[in-house]
Amino acid sequence: MPIKSNTGGEKEFVYSKEDLRKIEGEETESTKEFKKALETWYEKNKAEKLWADAKRKVLLTILTRIGIAVLILALIFLLLRMLFPK
Repeated sequence: MPIKSNTGGEKEFVYSKEDLRKIEGEETESTKEFKKALETWYEKNKAEKLWADAKRKVLLTILTRIGIAVLILALIFLLLRMLFPK
């Protein structure tokens, strides 16, 4: 069954399955360049995401340790106040 495609203008294009297979299967210079650029972008995006995840993990670790230290200091302060009231 042919596939109809309208470009938004007055012309309507009809592609057969054979034509579509040929169009999608062609490896032209521009498609090779596009695929290479897309792969480069994916790799860059992946590296940036890994870096952001690493920074987030380090930040959460630091904040957790600071939080634990503050809680320990607060408990020590409360114990000292209970043991040595004014």
